[in-house]
Order: sequence, then C-alpha cells, then structure tokens
Amino acid sequence: MRILRTFGLAWLLLLVDPGSSLSAEGYDPILSGKVTGVVDANTLQFAERRVQLAGVLPPTRERPEHGQAQDLLHSLTQGEYVWCLLIQEERPEPLRGFCYVRGGLDLADALVRRGLGRDCPRFSGGRYYLMETKSARRSMDMPDGCF
Repeated sequence: MRILRTFGLAWLLLLVDPGSSLSAEGYDPILSGKVTGVVDANTLQFAERRVQLAGVLPPTRERPEHGQAQDLLHSLTQGEYVWCLLIQEERPEPLRGFCYVRGGLDLADALVRRGLGRDCPRFSGGRYYLMETKSARRSMDMPDGCF
C-alpha cells in the first residue's frame, strides 16, 4: 500500500505544474523547489516561504535531539528538489504541509522513525504513530494542540 501511495504521489507531482493553481480561490496546494535552509527541527525555508512539516512534533529546543532533527532535515534536503502538499489554514506563515524528497521519502516519517519526532494526530490523522520509537514516546510530551 505504501508503494502505491508513493507512486500515486509521484504521478501527481509530475502531472501538476507547480506554478498552477488547483482551486477556484487561487490556493495552490503544492509548493516545490529547492530548500534554502532548515529553520527549525521541523521547518523548511524555500526562497520566499517557510513550510512546517505537518503531523510531526519535533523535540523542543532544549533537547539534544532538536539539533539532530535539524541536521537530519538538512542532510535529506540539501541540493534536493522538495515537494510539499500543503494544508490550507487561516494563518499565513509558516505554511504547514507533508513534504517529500526524491523517491517519495516523507520527511516527517524520516524524523519519527529515527526517534527525532512524534506523531501529531491532529494534523497527520495518525499516519506516523506506528513509526514512533519507545524512547521518543518516553522523552517527548504530547501537547494538547496535537489532539
């Protein structure tokens, strides 16, 4: 099923012109391009926009895992073309979305599998819960905003 979902995403990304609008109100649900920086343990900087990874709760800044998460995102996105399927919200910045690199690698999934984040079901629908590590569950409290 995961392979089918990844291939479906890949075809969608190949068929959609990143500059085109897919809704009547001018909202484009896909942001793509080169990442110019990693702002936080779950936030990517594109040329003019920031995108926070949807569905993942990163370690707080006081924890050593915060820097590890930031380093991992940097290594996964450096020089890569990144696609983000955005969640439409009222707040202007940062945007929130599910972001992928070549081969369909889900960046939030990569953080959670390495124990550098937890599933935030309010935005993920529980898609990362089974990938959470025991150590992340013990060391990272889940805020009310994730439910």
